[in-house]
Amino acid sequence: MDSQTRAAFTLIELLVVIAIIAVLAGILFPVFQSAKSAAKKTACFSNERQLVLAMSLYLGDSSGTYPQSKDALADPSVEDRDGSLNEPDYGSTFNLILPYVKLAGVVRGDQLFMCPAGTDAFGTRCLELNPDVPDLTSYVVNGSFIFGLNESSVSQPSNTILLAERRSEDAHDAAPYCDYAYYPWFNSANSETPEDDMDADFGAVASKRHSERSNFAFADAHVRSLNWTQTYSPPSVNLHSVNRP
Repeated sequence: MDSQTRAAFTLIELLVVIAIIAVLAGILFPVFQSAKSAAKKTACFSNERQLVLAMSLYLGDSSGTYPQSKDALADPSVEDRDGSLNEPDYGSTFNLILPYVKLAGVVRGDQLFMCPAGTDAFGTRCLELNPDVPDLTSYVVNGSFIFGLNESSVSQPSNTILLAERRSEDAHDAAPYCDYAYYPWFNSANSETPEDDMDADFGAVASKRHSERSNFAFADAHVRSLNWTQTYSPPSVNLHSVNRP
């Protein structure tokens, strides 16, 4: 009789412990998930910071001209309004700054070009769609900077976005964005645009990757975490435009 009572009591204890563990797991799991997401966001933020520092070193050796991937244009937002001047292509901006990456103190190789919060950083899906896509990373450069722009032409470097996070995932019916640069003048207000790079959901930038925010590196080499509308909400807000009063 005593042994049966003791066995029943032990079972109840076990069930209580299991219930407590389940409650604690329910409480702690979101905390762990939040911490994990924050760590990924921080790693992505750090990557952009290192990349923009490497870009600054490049500028020091190029008389202030940003890595040039396309033929020089005085104002690509006007001259390349329909995207017809995107060829020839002299290579991804990120390839052009590779020699400066190590000088910026980076020794992590491919990890630098991969945001851990995203997927398919190097464009496997894009290669399936088009074998001729350029080399891709988790990041995209503002297309205004790749047509031979000199830093002296950037009127507000602390408020002009240089790098953003590439939308590497499908978005409903939209395929991933498969370019190393995005073009701010390809937007809904441009009747000649081949696509809308500035759409918050289906455009070039992963605008909601980090809890409805994304990381943006600016021309003065600082990085900020912002909502998309803080960077682009025409006509009053456009931190992607180089030519602003």
